[in-house]
Amino acid sequence: MRILITSIVDLTRSAHNRLHEFVRYLSRDHHVTIISIKDWWKAAQVDVDQYNRGFEDVWSRVDLHYFTQLRISPILQELLSLFTLGKLLRKLGEFDVHFNYNTLVSGLYASIGLKRKGVKTVYDLADDLPAMIRTSPQINPLLRPFGGAFARLMLHCNLQVAEKATLTTEALNLPSRHREKYVLLPNGVDTELFCKKDSRQLRKEFGVEDAFVLGYVGVLREWVDLEPVFGAISDLRNRGLNVKLMIVGEEGGMQHNKDLALHYGIFENVIFTGTVPYDLVPKYISLMNVGLVPFKINSVTEGAIPLKIFEYLACEVPAISTPLPGIKLEFADGIFYAAERDEYTNIIHSLETNRQSGKEKGEQGRSKIVESYSWSAITKRLEGLLRRITHE
Repeated sequence: MRILITSIVDLTRSAHNRLHEFVRYLSRDHHVTIISIKDWWKAAQVDVDQYNRGFEDVWSRVDLHYFTQLRISPILQELLSLFTLGKLLRKLGEFDVHFNYNTLVSGLYASIGLKRKGVKTVYDLADDLPAMIRTSPQINPLLRPFGGAFARLMLHCNLQVAEKATLTTEALNLPSRHREKYVLLPNGVDTELFCKKDSRQLRKEFGVEDAFVLGYVGVLREWVDLEPVFGAISDLRNRGLNVKLMIVGEEGGMQHNKDLALHYGIFENVIFTGTVPYDLVPKYISLMNVGLVPFKINSVTEGAIPLKIFEYLACEVPAISTPLPGIKLEFADGIFYAAERDEYTNIIHSLETNRQSGKEKGEQGRSKIVESYSWSAITKRLEGLLRRITHE
């Protein structure tokens, strides 16, 4: 198949997400063309080359283009696509199917144009886009309500023109009028890459051989709230427990979290690794005794099921997450839940004093992931869906 992907994410400059796996798999047997925004600003925060390590062979198979080369915000790039996308599509030739990843304007414009040629669209939704715009710190507060309303209108239009819409979870806040188009396609993990690794040497390098290590892997964007965890570490240290926190990633609020660690008097208990190449992440996770998903509870995160929770469990590491509806719907009692400082304190203390219970929880998590959340199986389902709508 000749597959066109429109994306709100610049895959070459972004932390690993579900589209990376879709592209990796589909590009093995199909001709994949991607058109997306160009993320100029990310390199000023992190070493984006670290994100790409291990994906060099994928980019060599993919035809990648950008809406514009202008150094402007992603919102303006999306809007500018109305003037640049048509010409670019004519230049690129014919496609069999269109996969629209989380866009609002560019993907809709492409979907309408391609539909006239008989090319159908699958709209992939991993986030509540209107909610993200209503709360985005990158948008003027006075404009956020209007932006959210506009995004809701664009979401409806995209769903209207799409043949099917793939969802990460049924907890996403989506219009019920399009329910017949929704197909559940959850997040997953590469179960061959993410498995329990020998982390003894890494523990030695970081000086945590005898510590109980909490871990967080991912970006430090505005929806991440590590403050209750910092408070819990302070409490646990006062009880005489040797607890460390390893933060793997730096994009977003790195300095804010360093300041918080200083404020709680636990800076020496926190290890900031910075960005780590994706293929080394399983080794860092295997070092941890517990993996954390400390998200704020709001309209953006209610439907979130981040990849990190699948990665923790695949490496047999038990997870503590904020009790988000999407995660509870997917994992029920397969993980632990905490939102407040004392909740983190009690759960971590229990796991530290009874490590066998955490080990068993991690092993059970690995079994569940292998059975139901392998990217190889999930991407085959996507390929099957794309083939079906192409031949209908």
